[in-house]
Order: sequence, then structure tokens, then C-alpha cells
Amino acid sequence: MGTLNNSAAYLKMRFGGVLLGNGSKPGDVLTDTGALTRAKTFFAQDAPLARFPHRTA
Repeated sequence: MGTLNNSAAYLKMRFGGVLLGNGSKPGDVLTDTGALTRAKTFFAQDAPLARFPHRTA
């Protein structure tokens, strides 16, 4: 995830993190209730501008 954040910061993009679901075969992710719950609100708000970890505001 650090590489994705750093790439977004370099490109001055927004980055709100990652949404991961667990599964071994097609359709398994539909039983990952935690991922499904997070997915409901993941795109509900604008992501903040990505920043490099060594930068403070």
C-alpha cells in the first residue's frame, strides 16, 4: 500500500487507501462480510490528496 500512496503523491492524485476482500475462488469475496461492509462506504466521500510519509501538512 505504501507504493500506491507514494505513486499517487508523486502524481498529485487523491488516494483513500485500498479495499481488500478475501477469497480463493470466484465468488468467495461475497462471503467476506467485513469487506462488503467497508465497500458500502468506500466511495461515499472524496479521498484526500496523497502525501509522502515524510511530509507533514
